[in-house]
Amino acid sequence: MSFAGGRKTDAAAKATVFNTDRPVGGAVPIRYDATSTRPLSRLSVRSIAMSCPPKLLQCAMTIFEHFEPCPTIISRSNRDSILSSSQDTRETSHRTQARKRASTMANTTQSLSAYEQARIDKIKRNEDRLKSLGLLKAKEDLRASSQKRTPRKRKVKSATVTPPERKSRRLSKQPVQFVPSFDDGDEYEVQKKKRKIVYDAPARRSTFRVHIPVNLTSSPLTVGQQKKISKIMEGDFLGKLEEYLDNVDPVSYQNKRSVMRQITKLSKGEGIHYASEKYGWPDKCVFCKGVKVGPTDDILSLLETGKECEEEWGRDHGNGWLLRHPLKKLYEFQQYHLER
Repeated sequence: MSFAGGRKTDAAAKATVFNTDRPVGGAVPIRYDATSTRPLSRLSVRSIAMSCPPKLLQCAMTIFEHFEPCPTIISRSNRDSILSSSQDTRETSHRTQARKRASTMANTTQSLSAYEQARIDKIKRNEDRLKSLGLLKAKEDLRASSQKRTPRKRKVKSATVTPPERKSRRLSKQPVQFVPSFDDGDEYEVQKKKRKIVYDAPARRSTFRVHIPVNLTSSPLTVGQQKKISKIMEGDFLGKLEEYLDNVDPVSYQNKRSVMRQITKLSKGEGIHYASEKYGWPDKCVFCKGVKVGPTDDILSLLETGKECEEEWGRDHGNGWLLRHPLKKLYEFQQYHLER
C-alpha cells in the first residue's frame, strides 16, 4: 500500500484499509466498499464505532492510527468523543432494559401476592438508588466479572452392609450343629468362651490311694430291693440303662454315649482314670479299679468317693463328665425302678 502526503493514492483507494493476508494482532480486517473509490466518511466510522465494544474499538483505532493517519478516517481528537458516545449508548440500552423490566413487573402486579409485590417494590427502589448514585455501570461490571462458582459434588454415602439376621436354633427347636466329644483324655476339657479359672498344679504327685468302702455286701439297699432290681435287669443292666436314657429320661446322643462309656467301664471293674496330658491324675490313680459297679450298689457313696478323688488327684476339667454326671444318671436309673 502506498501513501502520498499522508493521503491515499487512487490505486490504494480501492484497496482494503488492512492487509487481509497478514492481519495485525489477529484482528478481523475492516474493508472499504470494493466499488467505491472514496474513503470512509466520519459518519460511517462513527456508526461502526457505536456498534463495537469499547475494547475492540480501542484496538481498531490504534491500528487505524498506525496504517492510516488520514483525518478523514478518524483522528485522535475524535477518539474520546466516540468512546463517550459508545458509553452513552450502553447506558441508554441499560435504561431501556430497566424500563422494560419495570413495565413487565407493572403488568404482572395485579396477579401478585402482597409478599411478591413488596419484593418487586424493594427491587425497584434499589434500582433507583443505584441510578441516582451512578452505580448502574459498576453493578453490571461486577456481575460480568464475577466468576461462576463450580458446583460442589455431593458426598455419596457408602452403602451400609446389613449383616444377616441372627436366629436361635434352640428357640426354633432345631438340632444343635456341634456337640463336643467327651472321650478319655483332653477331650474332657470343654473350652469355654468366658474366662476360665486355671488352678495351679500341685508341686508333687500324691501317692494317696482311696479305699473303696463299697462292695456288693455293704449296699444300703435292702435284700428285697436288690432282688427287685436284679429281676428287672434280667441280666442286661447296660441294655436297660440305655433304654432308660432313650425313653424315660431322653438325652442327646452324645450325652448318652458318654454316660454309657463310663458306666460300662465301672460295670466291668476297669475303673476310670483321668488321662489328660495337662490336668490328668497320676498313673496308678484309678477310680473303682477292680470293683464292679451295678444298679444295686450305694451310688451316693460312690459320688462322695469320686469327689474325694478329684480333691486329692486333681479337679475334673470336663465339668463333671468324668465321674459326677454318669454316676448321677445311674442313681436316677436305680431310683426309677425302685419307685415303680
